[in-house]
Amino acid sequence: MIIKKNTLLCIDKYIEEALYNKKFGYYMNKDPFGEKGDFTTSPNISILFSEMIAIWIISFWEKG
Repeated sequence: MIIKKNTLLCIDKYIEEALYNKKFGYYMNKDPFGEKGDFTTSPNISILFSEMIAIWIISFWEKG
């Protein structure tokens, strides 16, 4: 898709192009996940993340 200057582009089309464009899309050129990627999700770093979420849920439930 070629985007011309001074034209309106819907947000859904912009996101689709930014992420999935065959030549320039973020997800089309490399795998952004894992140690060699741009980011690692918290559950992959430590089990502490899920334990903290569980503690928060139990605390919230007991107060309700």
